[in-house]
Amino acid sequence: MPVQCDGTTGDGGRRLFVLFANLTYEVDFTQNTTEYTGNVVRHPILGTVTESAPLLCVPAYSITKVDIVHNGSHTLSVTPSLGAQNRTLPSVSPWKLLDAPLKSYNNRIENIQRTRYEGLSLNISGVPVDVEAPMSDALFSQTIPGVTQVSSLLVPENLRSKSRNLSRL
Repeated sequence: MPVQCDGTTGDGGRRLFVLFANLTYEVDFTQNTTEYTGNVVRHPILGTVTESAPLLCVPAYSITKVDIVHNGSHTLSVTPSLGAQNRTLPSVSPWKLLDAPLKSYNNRIENIQRTRYEGLSLNISGVPVDVEAPMSDALFSQTIPGVTQVSSLLVPENLRSKSRNLSRL
């Protein structure tokens, strides 16, 4: 989720907030609420964050010349060229590259009820993980079934690594 630091304007004050958390929730059947017609009864969902790994970052990118070795049908290796310098394009800021996928998610945080009722979740090593769309894409593209453990996603360096890798896709 993009955020703006207090007292700043422009890209210099922008940050990206990423959070992976163990959120336990339960339905409170002692209370009833209804939607505007009064026909649908719902019960509040109470949630508690028991563990989390937050990340606040600034995007960066670089373009590097690489040497590609292939045999006609398969890529055998991709390595940085010797002496190649990293560079960026003057007219392309890192935020321009990050804004495109963020806008595809409408820059929103899904609330817990929507995530729970619409069933947006992943199975990571036998553990169902309820996620919102951006985190779903990040985890789906970088987790290995049967190998990636949910608890490893609460390690800050792993979250940092997944965020970095997602921008390289």
